[in-house]
Amino acid sequence: MTLRDLQGACDEGRASETCEMLNAAPHLAMEALKISRLSDGQGLLHLIASHGHHDQLSVLLRLVRALQEQDAANPSRAEDIRRCVDAQDKRGRTPLHAAAGAAGNSDNGAVLCASSLIDAGAASSAVDLQ
Repeated sequence: MTLRDLQGACDEGRASETCEMLNAAPHLAMEALKISRLSDGQGLLHLIASHGHHDQLSVLLRLVRALQEQDAANPSRAEDIRRCVDAQDKRGRTPLHAAAGAAGNSDNGAVLCASSLIDAGAASSAVDLQ
């Protein structure tokens, strides 16, 4: 399995498959957060949040937290996670903005994503460029 496989499964909304992939290869969790940006500058967290895929987000954040705990002596690990959670696309929108924008278009998955992102340290005061 590659990061491209993971991104494709997420992009196509295959939530259970994405979760299985992450559980099978937990070492990819941190790299999954850093997946190459799409043409609009969005990353994997933007995609997951904008589609309200709370299961995927929960699995990804759980695995990333586990990696952080394993590498507790490395203070930059927490900063890496915060940067990924607050990553901005070309319009300055964060994954939290993506979840908030999708909240009216899906079931409560987007609301749950927003809550999980805030719990993971997302800056609720981030302002987009528009």
